[in-house]
Amino acid sequence: MSNKKGEIVLWGAALWIGSFFLFGIGSVTAAVNNHTPTTGQTATVDASPPNPDTIGIQAVAGSVNVTVNVLPGAQISVVNNGILVRNQSQVTNQGAITISGDTFDGIDFDSNNTIVNGGTITTSGVQSEGMFSMGNNSSVLNSVTGTITTAGDNSAAILIFGGGSGNALTNSGAIVTSGTGSNALGADGNGNQLINDGMITTSGAAAHGIFANGSNNTVVNTGRINVSGFNAHGITSLGTDPGPITNSGTITASGPLD
Repeated sequence: MSNKKGEIVLWGAALWIGSFFLFGIGSVTAAVNNHTPTTGQTATVDASPPNPDTIGIQAVAGSVNVTVNVLPGAQISVVNNGILVRNQSQVTNQGAITISGDTFDGIDFDSNNTIVNGGTITTSGVQSEGMFSMGNNSSVLNSVTGTITTAGDNSAAILIFGGGSGNALTNSGAIVTSGTGSNALGADGNGNQLINDGMITTSGAAAHGIFANGSNNTVVNTGRINVSGFNAHGITSLGTDPGPITNSGTITASGPLD
C-alpha cells in the first residue's frame, strides 16, 4: 500500500509539473501580434513576454490603413526601425521604443498618416530620428506624456525631410537632443506647420529648437525652447518665402555663436 501511495503521489506530482509546464508555454505570447501588418490590419504590442520585442514592426510595402498600438509597459528595442508604416495609417505609442543602430528611426512613415507618441522614444545612433518621414500631409504629435530623446549627430527628434509638404508637427511633451545638428522639430519642404507648446532642450552644435527650410512653413512656439550648443538657435526658418513665425513662449539660447 505504501508503495502504491508513493507511486500515486509521484505520478500526481509529475502530472502537475507537466501541466504547469504546458500552461507556462501556452501563456507566453509574443509582445507583438503582427510584425508585418498589411492593408487594414492592426499590430498591437503589449507587455507580455518577450518584452522588449527585438524585431519591430514593418508594414508591407504598398499597404494602407494599418494601425499600430504600443500599449503602456510594452517595449520595442531594435537596431533597425522600431515601427514603419506606409500611407493612410495610424501609430500610437504609449510604451517605450529604443533604437541603437545608425540611420534607423523610432517611427518611420510615408504620407497621410496620424502618428502619436505618448510614451518614450530613444535613439542613440547617427541620423537616427525619433519620428521621420519624407512624405506629405501627416499629423505628427509628441503628446503631453511623450518624451523623445536622441543622442547621435544629425538625429532630430521629429523630422520631415526631402521636400515633404503639408505636414503638421507638434510637440506638447518633452524633447531632448544632444548631438551635433540634431534639431528638435525639423521640416525640409513646403507648407508644413511646426508647433511647440511643450519643452525642447538641445545641447549639440547647430542643434536648433525648431528648424524649417522651404516656402510657407508656419512656426509657432508657445512653450519653452532651451538651446546651448555652438551656433544653435531657438528657431531658424529659411527659404525664399519662409512663412510666419510666432513666439509667445520662452526661448533661451546660451551657446556661443560664430
